[in-house]
Amino acid sequence: MNNGPKVCSQCGGPLIEIDCYGDRLIGCVKCNLWRKNGEEHLQSLTEEDLEALNLSNARHKAEDTSP
Repeated sequence: MNNGPKVCSQCGGPLIEIDCYGDRLIGCVKCNLWRKNGEEHLQSLTEEDLEALNLSNARHKAEDTSP
């Protein structure tokens, strides 16, 4: 991830980096606003992609064994 902001400018939530069909996107799951690293143009994920991301996040949280 780049050295830019680590929180969403819209909601203050954390920004995450994802792979979206080979493109690295940085954005906010809550706002569904994403951009390619270094670009200004924002885009939204499709409902299907956002649902898959939410399921993946839930699965990773369930597998987390940190104290």
